[in-house]
Amino acid sequence: MFDQMILLVDDNDDLRNSLVDLLGLHGISCTGAENGAQALALLRQGLIPGLVLLDLMMPVMNGWEFMEQALLEFPGLSFDIPVVIMSAISDHVPMPGWAAERIRKPVSFDALAAVIQRFSQIRL
Repeated sequence: MFDQMILLVDDNDDLRNSLVDLLGLHGISCTGAENGAQALALLRQGLIPGLVLLDLMMPVMNGWEFMEQALLEFPGLSFDIPVVIMSAISDHVPMPGWAAERIRKPVSFDALAAVIQRFSQIRL
């Protein structure tokens, strides 16, 4: 079992809540945030995720803005904690240097499970 929290940052309530519930059914603790500002607040409160699943296009604070601020406040974030982009943006858009991986939306459970396994050495 993945013994660390996953932070899932996505403004799509249905997707975020479904993935949090689905991961929970597999024994994986996951906290959802609806935008980058909410995710930053969780980090500031002491949440230390083992993996961040991050949408890029969100209102209030998008994924790029979140990472810019998070890296200022938590410099080891992208080195110590894998950040995986979940986005429908074109594969032609270069992946930022802080991103460990990209999952294309719509997200399939198989793709998500493969990424979690890659970064946690667990089987789903």
